[in-house]
Amino acid sequence: MPVSTPRTCPTRVARQAINDLIGGQIPMMYGGMVSALPHIRSGRIKAIAIGTSARLGVLPDVATVAESGFQGFLGVAWGGLALPAGTPKPIMDRLYAEASKALATDDVQKRIRALGVEPAAVRSSEDFGAFMGSEMAKWGKLIKDRGIQAQ
Repeated sequence: MPVSTPRTCPTRVARQAINDLIGGQIPMMYGGMVSALPHIRSGRIKAIAIGTSARLGVLPDVATVAESGFQGFLGVAWGGLALPAGTPKPIMDRLYAEASKALATDDVQKRIRALGVEPAAVRSSEDFGAFMGSEMAKWGKLIKDRGIQAQ
């Protein structure tokens, strides 16, 4: 299926887009590695580029989007632990310490990488809050500059 001008095909869940890609209803997709990796490994879909800053160990032959000629592109999913507002600091500190300890183990690192995800260092609540603020500012500017509307 030739691709001329990409267009958006919003879906609620990644598996719908993957099924549409496998079934030939859409010519390409940009999605999360955790959902796509099993289908890439099975040969049902082909990865042509990844949005990370470096190639992934689980797909060493797949170039980054930047290597493919789109310099400055970085589209990385991230996650974090969230607690209700007003959670006492000692509880937050304990969760931070335990998460840091768990994520530092070889077993957890190996399991995360097997999913096609590069584990990041655990951030303090202050650092994570600052990171989230910078992400909201970056993507908010893009949304405003492009006139993107919620659908």
